[in-house]
Amino acid sequence: MGLALRALGSATAQVYSHVTAFLVGNLIAVILSLPLVLLIGLLAWTVRSFSIIPIGVAFLVGVMPNPCTGGVQCVAHELADKGPVTWHDYLGGLRRTIRPALVLWLVSVGISAVILGNAAFYAVALGSDGPVPHPIAFPLLAIWLVIFAVWVSAHLYVFPLLLTQEVRKITLVYRNALLMVMARPSVTLIVVPVWLALLLLSSATGLATIIGLGLGAAIQHNATARLLPTFRLSPAT
Repeated sequence: MGLALRALGSATAQVYSHVTAFLVGNLIAVILSLPLVLLIGLLAWTVRSFSIIPIGVAFLVGVMPNPCTGGVQCVAHELADKGPVTWHDYLGGLRRTIRPALVLWLVSVGISAVILGNAAFYAVALGSDGPVPHPIAFPLLAIWLVIFAVWVSAHLYVFPLLLTQEVRKITLVYRNALLMVMARPSVTLIVVPVWLALLLLSSATGLATIIGLGLGAAIQHNATARLLPTFRLSPAT
């Protein structure tokens, strides 16, 4: 618990002490993400469910390794490592991460769709007399929801590992992220709900355009920086 609270505290302190860098970086990330935000808005308008907007923005822009946030992620990474931050760090980080982050984002969205599709199937089966009996549908729904919770939690570490690891293989990044979630559940259970609540609240109130993405990135990198020394991750296999 102490490690998790220290990570949250140091993230908040870094954003406060470097507020200008985070504000500018956050605003640029939001502008670059506007096409995705507009697509989420179009989907919400089509189905007449505007609650999709904050959930979609929080999930697809903030939680998933969005390549448009590469600059602010690099700023958070440098500050978590106690390094100085310059405009060159932001631009260099954005250029360096845009391609691998885009691949990770596409993989993340695809796997998330598969997991949610299975969960939705069994949720519908619970409410109807379909081919899946209720005693079977309920535990299968619970399993898929647990899988989704673990999968989302792993994204707390995905972008930080992308910047930290020398080998940026997709499978290695996700393997190590899932290992960190499963090996340190106490940190996961404290930091992830705060991180997700922050992203959802900032998306619902508009604060995501000001500071929400930056503070979320700071939480990710401080949690990762404090957790990595507690065990050794495989560098390349």
